[in-house]
Formats: sequence, structure tokens, C-alpha cells
Amino acid sequence: MTKVYHVSDEKFRYRDGVFPDDYKLVAVVGSDDLERVYGLTNSVESPWTDNKGLIAFDPPHRSSSVHDVFVTDKGVFEVAPLGFKELEAEPPVVPAETLREWRRLHSERVKELKTDLDI
Repeated sequence: MTKVYHVSDEKFRYRDGVFPDDYKLVAVVGSDDLERVYGLTNSVESPWTDNKGLIAFDPPHRSSSVHDVFVTDKGVFEVAPLGFKELEAEPPVVPAETLREWRRLHSERVKELKTDLDI
């Protein structure tokens, strides 16, 4: 599981965001593969927030880009111009309310997927 953080729009413009202070949790993705997470959080033919395999918080959001941050069990990684750069940063504590909301959204998404499979 990967938590996806986007730098605030203001800091994104000037490339001067500080993690985690200037970042917002925008999604939880059911993969630790950074390339896959990056692909799932980019809009190609439709908004990325519609992609299966993730839960987006308070969409719409822009696609993941350079300087956004992915947090996995293996570490904290910044999206770099080519690939990913590991940061020496502590992952932020996710508030209990956010985790409850993620569980609720996840449960709804699982029900949707089961319904899709039954068709």
C-alpha cells in the first residue's frame, strides 16, 4: 500500500514545498510498486481518480508530478525528473479520521468491484 501526497498548488508552482508540511494526502494505492503508483495517479484517457486499485480523497486532483511524494513501508520517495529519490523523512502520522474514511471508501469500492464482476 502506498500513500500519495501532492505538494500544495502554491508550492508546486515554485517548487519549494517541504515534506510533510506543504503536502496533502490525496490517495491510497494498493501497490508498493512506485512506477505502478505513478501510472495509476496520472490521467491518461480519464481522470486518474476513477482508476481501480486506489482510493482518492476529496477529488479532483491533478496528476502526480515531480516533487510529489509516495510513502510505502520501504520508505518515503519523491517523484524525480527520472524515477524516484528516497527522502530522509519520517512518514507523517495519518489521522484516525482519515483512516476511517479510507476504510469506508475501500469497503464501498470493493462492493462496486464485486458488482462489476457479477455483470
